Amino acid sequence: MFRRTPVRALNPFFLRILQQTIVTVGSVVGKSLWDAYKVHSNQIHGQGGPGAGAAASLFAQSQPIPMTQQEACKILGIDAPPGVPVTKEMIKKADENYLKFFAANQAKDGAAGSEYIQSKLYHAHQFIRKAGPNP
Repeated sequence: MFRRTPVRALNPFFLRILQQTIVTVGSVVGKSLWDAYKVHSNQIHGQGGPGAGAAASLFAQSQPIPMTQQEACKILGIDAPPGVPVTKEMIKKADENYLKFFAANQAKDGAAGSEYIQSKLYHAHQFIRKAGPNP
């Protein structure tokens, strides 16, 4: 049905282009794989390298940086001098501001909310609640 054409019968110009394409693609893919292997190996062994930037070092930390009382108060809009213990009034203000700010960053009516800001608000609220006096 199909007649096989011998390789010698093909146009030599076509064979030359095909050969150059195969060699070029092979060398590019081989170099990319080698570079990816080196970057991955350096990251695993902690040697840094071109791919081990700030993002890799952030993900390498096992413990998150704890929030301070001053940061929690700033996030929730509470005016408290640094070093002052959390009072019941501060907790009440934190509860009010938490609900107001959380609702303001809620996704609604096609507008995108900010889960990052909601997460910050939640953790700041939890910090203030835990640091304050028990009711």
